[in-house]
Amino acid sequence: MSRQEQFRDAYAQIEPAWHRSLKLYRDQIDQLVGPDTRLLDVGCGHGTLLQAVYAKTPHTYGLE
Repeated sequence: MSRQEQFRDAYAQIEPAWHRSLKLYRDQIDQLVGPDTRLLDVGCGHGTLLQAVYAKTPHTYGLE
């Protein structure tokens, strides 16, 4: 586990209402995507961040 992850975990214990920004981002995108949504993920890397969201629509495109 990286040092940054250790600090995030420690802060989450201190402040339980805090959520990681990537989780918030993924949750917001997930709420907006439906079967007819066209999704362009610019800077997608390996595509693992939004992998569950990609499964909701056949119109997904990634660009690194």
